[in-house]
Amino acid sequence: MTKAIEFFGALANIEHGPEKNTVLQVLSQEIDDFHLFKQVFEPGVIYASINWIGVLGRSAEVAAIASLLWQIYIDKVEPKLNQVERTKPALVISMKDNQGNIENIVVNGSYENKEVFINEFTEKIERLRYSSHEDETVLERIERSEKWIRVD
Repeated sequence: MTKAIEFFGALANIEHGPEKNTVLQVLSQEIDDFHLFKQVFEPGVIYASINWIGVLGRSAEVAAIASLLWQIYIDKVEPKLNQVERTKPALVISMKDNQGNIENIVVNGSYENKEVFINEFTEKIERLRYSSHEDETVLERIERSEKWIRVD
């Protein structure tokens, strides 16, 4: 059975601050069945967590997402790879299913080409999406939560 997946993405060592999240914002604008949520903060509480989350729906097209992620890498990360910096820029992606299984990808110049990246990304998504067990969808859980507000 195909499942929705929690999706985290960031431009590591490029963007900083709680309002910066190019990766998830672009995906929510360009990909059907990709939903963006922002964390609701309680006044006076200090948070050390991810404050944006995407949900990759059941019908979202994996190849289109992979191509878009590669384009974000080409536009935002690759031009900064040759600059002399203490920290190396990267596109960081983490995906999690409802059972807590996690797949990660770091794109920082280590992929030979776009096709290699797309193949690995697709394999990781497929591992998370298909399972014989599903209690509730990730999207339903996050929409019911009082900690997240839908952005898109």
